[in-house]
Amino acid sequence: MKSFKMKALALATLGLGGLVMAGSAFAVCPDPTANTNQGYATPNGPWSGEFVTNSTIASGTPGLASTNCKMVVGFSPISGVLPGNATSFVQDQSPNNEQRYRARFYVDFSGLNSAFSTVGGETLLLMSANASTAPAGRNAAVVRVYLISGNPLALRFLVADSGAGGQIKSLTVAVPTPSGANRIEFDYNTYPGATQQSACESGSTNGSFCAWVTGAAASSTETSPTSKYNLLGNSFDPNGVTGWTGVKFANLGIFGPNNTLQLDSTTNSSTFAFDEFDSRRQTFIGQ
Repeated sequence: MKSFKMKALALATLGLGGLVMAGSAFAVCPDPTANTNQGYATPNGPWSGEFVTNSTIASGTPGLASTNCKMVVGFSPISGVLPGNATSFVQDQSPNNEQRYRARFYVDFSGLNSAFSTVGGETLLLMSANASTAPAGRNAAVVRVYLISGNPLALRFLVADSGAGGQIKSLTVAVPTPSGANRIEFDYNTYPGATQQSACESGSTNGSFCAWVTGAAASSTETSPTSKYNLLGNSFDPNGVTGWTGVKFANLGIFGPNNTLQLDSTTNSSTFAFDEFDSRRQTFIGQ
């Protein structure tokens, strides 16, 4: 799996407006508004797909980590009600049935409607890493990253684990910078035994999951995860009979909220900025 530095440089390109190269004087932010509220589109670049329904997507400048652009997504209410099918995200299909999957992205919550901080317990999906095959009746996502409403805001990781009760585990971490940019990284490792043991979970026998959540400017190392656990059972199953197959694609953006979310009204709106997405098999990504 490639590290996709092109995506890491300026996620907001979305493949919609040409190639953005590191240090290029010709790097510009494209205009992705042509696909606003028109469902699926195929970008001309590193992203495999873009999905926009009852929401908005645009480029913003500057980016969140010394980049040229960022992707800014938001919700569009209909008669003051937020549609349950509101989506605005991009998809990466570069993973190849990965038993170990590492990803990192930046997200800025400064454009979030303040009402989202006053109502606790509501959730919004920001990112998911998905398998092509899952156990019967289970979500195909092996890792999901949610924003949880309330004061303080929180991030919740739901992680597929065939050895856990309900075949899922949950980690919740407070958002370090509720009114600004944050960096989120995780390492989902389902290799059994000593094969490719995670540095943040040494001694793991059945795999591990580690998450790093920091402010955008804060430094972090592989040996200092914010949260971690050793998977109780081997979640990887090449036939998808008792567990999940490896990661095949990832989605990043905002996904189908329920109508009760305090994110948008006729007078208030919410936007989220994303940048610096990168995915790998083994190497810690960091800043």
